[in-house]
Amino acid sequence: FQSLAAGPDFWLVGNTVGDIYRRDEGAMGTWVKIPRASMATTHPGSESHIQRFADKGVMWSLATISLDPHDSAHWLATDWFAIWETTDAGTNWTSRVNGLANVVPFCIACDPHSPDNILYGMADMGMDCSHDGGRTFHAVPQTGGANTIAWCRRHTGVAFATGGKQGIQFIRTFDGGRTWDSPPAKGLPPFRKGWPGDPAKELSAYTVAVDPTTDDVYLCVGGPVREGGGGVWVSHDLGDTFERFSKGLFVSVGFDTVWIPYENVERTLGTSKWSFKGLLKYAIDGITAFTVKPLKLIRNFGILLCGISLIYILVTLIKTLIMGIDVPGYASLLCITLFLGGTIQLSIGVVGEYVAHIYLEAKDRPVYILKETDMTGLPEDAGAAASGNEAKEAPQA
Repeated sequence: FQSLAAGPDFWLVGNTVGDIYRRDEGAMGTWVKIPRASMATTHPGSESHIQRFADKGVMWSLATISLDPHDSAHWLATDWFAIWETTDAGTNWTSRVNGLANVVPFCIACDPHSPDNILYGMADMGMDCSHDGGRTFHAVPQTGGANTIAWCRRHTGVAFATGGKQGIQFIRTFDGGRTWDSPPAKGLPPFRKGWPGDPAKELSAYTVAVDPTTDDVYLCVGGPVREGGGGVWVSHDLGDTFERFSKGLFVSVGFDTVWIPYENVERTLGTSKWSFKGLLKYAIDGITAFTVKPLKLIRNFGILLCGISLIYILVTLIKTLIMGIDVPGYASLLCITLFLGGTIQLSIGVVGEYVAHIYLEAKDRPVYILKETDMTGLPEDAGAAASGNEAKEAPQA
């Protein structure tokens, strides 16, 4: 399974042999395979390369499923060779590759402000654009390949695309995909080609994503994570300037850290674009992305509260037995309230521990990172972080 989509009250998942399963809200977790009645090509003569798959009713290596935000029965899907469209929630499909080259589709994205604007990225032949809901496409000039495409939700008609190893590029559009330019991207390291000859030297933009609430642009740069190298970068001005958003990556791979004291002086030119709200969000994102200590603090606070309540219960019981009752019901009510509060807090902490483990597993970070080796044939940058012949365990937080 490598494709996933969500409708207003249902979910879709597709596997690499083209089967699509649906789970409706309230269906008790049951996935039901969608029966496919037909698959038709629009122009059989020029689409002979997909006719055999249409005859068998299969999508070979189904990659993505996209839903029309205005019509939950209108879907677009990409497989290894084509784009398919359905208007009846997956029962009947029609190819939508008229005018497209026979290439490998990588991604497809619909404009959230206008369903007519569709961007279609391919592995080795650039990117195509449609302004009539997918009926016709035209090539976007001077694009080498499109790994990922991301639309903005707060700014109408703005989208970004990355080229990856097939085309070292990071481009954007302000008019729904009609024209494109390379943003200034100040702060990003200079891209360089390495694939296919020397992949270890490559530095390129592989993945772009846009925060749907702020339109902050997040860019994943492929390459060794170091100064002037790869990592995650963020832009708060639609790609004009970038700054690192991956400081925690240096800690997670086990690099030695040295703290350098310096005097913070007042800024002399310009004004900061950061607000208190933005800085707070940045700090929270950094903490929650690389540590589960907040969950452990909740658990520890629950244990402390339970301990205090048990001590208070014991003190109150002894005091009542020796000195009698001051206010009827007060001691028992307070003891029960404290104990239940501590128990609830402890229960939340236990649940948090399980959530933390799920969170860490979902990141799929390596358990060990190679620090140094005497093996030959490895890329020059493969894990050479410091001296010492050992494999260093990577923190999972």
